[in-house]
Amino acid sequence: MAEPLDETRASPGTVTCPGCFHPCEWDATAGCPICKYRPHADRSAALLPVGTQLKGYVVGEKLGQGGFGITYRGFDATLMMPVAIKEYYPSELVGRSTDRSTVVLNSHEHEEPFGHGLKTFLKEARTLAQVKHPHVVRVLSYFEMHGTAYLVMDYVEGEDLAAYLKRQPNGRLPWRSAVGLVLPVLDGLRKVHEAGFMHRDIKPGNLYRTDEGLILLDFGAARQVTGSHTRSMLIFTKGYAPYEQYLTGHLNRQGPWTDVYGMAATLYFMLTAQRPPPALDRKQNDVLRQPDLLEPARHFVPELPLALDAVLGQALALEPERRCSPSGSSNSDWKPCWRRRRAQNRHR
Repeated sequence: MAEPLDETRASPGTVTCPGCFHPCEWDATAGCPICKYRPHADRSAALLPVGTQLKGYVVGEKLGQGGFGITYRGFDATLMMPVAIKEYYPSELVGRSTDRSTVVLNSHEHEEPFGHGLKTFLKEARTLAQVKHPHVVRVLSYFEMHGTAYLVMDYVEGEDLAAYLKRQPNGRLPWRSAVGLVLPVLDGLRKVHEAGFMHRDIKPGNLYRTDEGLILLDFGAARQVTGSHTRSMLIFTKGYAPYEQYLTGHLNRQGPWTDVYGMAATLYFMLTAQRPPPALDRKQNDVLRQPDLLEPARHFVPELPLALDAVLGQALALEPERRCSPSGSSNSDWKPCWRRRRAQNRHR
C-alpha cells in the first residue's frame, strides 16, 4: 500500500486513504475525493471507527446503512485487496458500547429478536457463501465478533443501477439493452432460490453496474424461503415490494415469487423511468374494484413488444399465485418463459 495517511498534514500529497484504501492526492483537512472521508469530522456513534481491526480485515468508511445492518468499505490485510464488510446491526434493538466496537442491547426485551436475527444472519451467510454466480455478489467470509456478526463480500467497483439510469436519455434504457442486463441477474437469482433463500429487497439501488454487467448486492434483507419464525420484520422498498411484504406475521406468503415482483418492478423502471405504484395502493384499488394504478409498460414505451409487456405485467401481478409462468412452471422459473416470448417476437 502507499504511504499511510498523516492526519496532521494539510498540504496535498499522495497517501492511502484509510476510508477507501485508494492511493490518491488529497488534502487531509478537505477530505478524500473518492469516499469523502475526513479524519477529524464528527462520526455517528453507531459506526465502527475507521481503522477498526476485524480478524485480519480493516474497516473503512460506510458504504450503506439500513435498519438491520451497516456495510463498510474494508481491506483484507492478508490478500491486500478491498472488500465490503456487512455488520449485523439492527438499529432499533442495539447500540454501541463505550469501547465504540461492541454491540449491546438497548433492552433485555430485545434479546430474543436480536438472537434470532443473529442466527439467521449467520445461516444466510453460510448458505450464500455456496452460491457461485458472476452476477451475485460473492461471500468471502463470515464470523462473530464484538457481540454481533460480520459478513465479508467482494468489493464491487462500479455504480448502482439507479445512478446509471439517471445519466441515460430520459432516464431509461432501450428494451433490448434492459432485458440483456436483467436476464443474467435472473439466472443468479435462481441460484439463490435453489439454495433456499430469497433477497426481498431487489431494486435499482441494490444492483451494481460493472464491466461484466449487473451484480446483485446487499442480502441484508434476505431470509430463508421456508423460515417459520413468527416475528415479522417489514423490510421492503415501496414500488419494488409486492403486497405480501406489507403483511405482518405472514412471512409464509413470501417466496421466490416475491423476488420475481422486485425484479420485474426494477425492469419496469429501467424501461419507463417510472417507479411502479406502491402495492398497498394497488391492492386498495383492487378491493374497491377500481382500475389498477399500474400502467402497462407499453403506455410509456409504445415500441415495447406485446409479449414482453404481457410477461412483465404478469410478473407484477398483485397476487403471488398469478405470477407463475403461462406454462404452469413455478413462480421462480419465469425467465425461460420470458426468453421464449422474446424469441417468438423476433420471428414476427
